[in-house]
Amino acid sequence: MFILNATEMADLHGCILARPSELGLAQAERLHDQAMAAEDPKTAADLGPTFHRVSRSIRQSIALEAKLLRDAARAWRDATAATPAAQPGISAVRIVQRKAAVQKAVEQILFNERDPDEADWFAELLEEQLTIDALSDDFGLEPLDVHIARICADFGIAAPESDAKADSEDLESDAAPPDTG
Repeated sequence: MFILNATEMADLHGCILARPSELGLAQAERLHDQAMAAEDPKTAADLGPTFHRVSRSIRQSIALEAKLLRDAARAWRDATAATPAAQPGISAVRIVQRKAAVQKAVEQILFNERDPDEADWFAELLEEQLTIDALSDDFGLEPLDVHIARICADFGIAAPESDAKADSEDLESDAAPPDTG
């Protein structure tokens, strides 16, 4: 027996629903043509109820397709909305703020270092990457500058020197004994 997951089942149902819509549309077009070509008004009038039933069937198929899409989108939103709330100490608002901060910083670097078309492409890729990353349990736990540097490295662009790195270098120089050489 062949078992489908929810996504495969939704795809299958969408394909099945598309076929009656196509057939119904073709039939409705033929009925319309017949009614318009009929020389006898009674023949044209008799085709009206059939045309109405076929048109209604098409509308119902389309409405059901739209409902399946809405249900799938709602299920996806519910699943992704549940993920951030389950993370201890990371609120959904914080995740949105982190995504916006990283996106703004990395896009600024992209548009400074790449030609506009390439930067646009990377910006779209960045948005997708951040959406996927936000589903991770550890999203937003690292310092912002580290997050930006990691994304920049993934995209093969130079990240600005992080404040945390500069701060740690300052601390190391303060802790080192003076050179009396």
